[in-house]
Amino acid sequence: MKFNPRQLEVFQSVIMVGSATKAAAGLGISQPAVSRMLGDLESAVGFKLLERRGGRLTPTREGTLFHDQVERYFRALESIERVAASIETLHLGELRIAAMQAFANGLVPLAIAAFAERFPNVPVTLDGRPRSWVVEQVAAGEVDVGIGILPVDDAAVETRRLGTLPAMALVPAGDPQFDADVLGPRDLADRAFVTFPRTSQFRLTLDAVFADAGVQRSKLIEVHSSEAASALVAAGGGVSVAMPFLPDMMANRRIRLVPFEPAIEVTLAVLLPARRAPSLTAEAFIDEMRTCVTGLWPQSQ
Repeated sequence: MKFNPRQLEVFQSVIMVGSATKAAAGLGISQPAVSRMLGDLESAVGFKLLERRGGRLTPTREGTLFHDQVERYFRALESIERVAASIETLHLGELRIAAMQAFANGLVPLAIAAFAERFPNVPVTLDGRPRSWVVEQVAAGEVDVGIGILPVDDAAVETRRLGTLPAMALVPAGDPQFDADVLGPRDLADRAFVTFPRTSQFRLTLDAVFADAGVQRSKLIEVHSSEAASALVAAGGGVSVAMPFLPDMMANRRIRLVPFEPAIEVTLAVLLPARRAPSLTAEAFIDEMRTCVTGLWPQSQ
């Protein structure tokens, strides 16, 4: 049993108007073409679908039962079309984001807020975790978008650069070095130094910079978030060197971000599953991320 959507459309039209001639006019085809497709459809299903009563084509009992299913078919098609249109205009779907904790607590929410204003019907999930976890989730396709720093050495992850900025030294208000033009490892020697977990890539890079300068830091205070580092420095608990792209630090008047040398360049990036193309929803969010980064740090491009 084989029939095609065009035959069903012809059958539906004849049922509605009661005439092969009128159905042909409405469909933009000839009356013989309508009659031929109706005959082919009846041959395919194995029973008579229509009969003439009082000059009008009406469904047989079997034709009525069959027509009920044809109507369901067309309603399903209309539903599929509506869903497709909703997906295209981002009124359906979801957005799952994994971000390094430092960005999940500051920059990424700014982009989500802008995204949600444009697409209020799209549910968003944000999970802030360590960099290694973010990369794993993106590689496995468990999230739509990841936000982290480069490099990412995983063939299952595609990266798109958002911007590059140098790390900055953090000093508290009232500190003797608050007005310094630039600070280096030796300037921060013998100070209580707020740092990050040993598993952090940024911590490893920072340790290497101090080691290359021959500076031994004996007063280390380890924290697990940039927010904690900022709060600790602001409270006078020490100094630090932190990643850029943290808007909360920029707004904190109790600390000052001082250029640090030698420069530690940090590149912020979008991470995407390499095995599938990003959804329209993901692309729209990436645009918002790029707008946020460019707006806050135009020098990062």
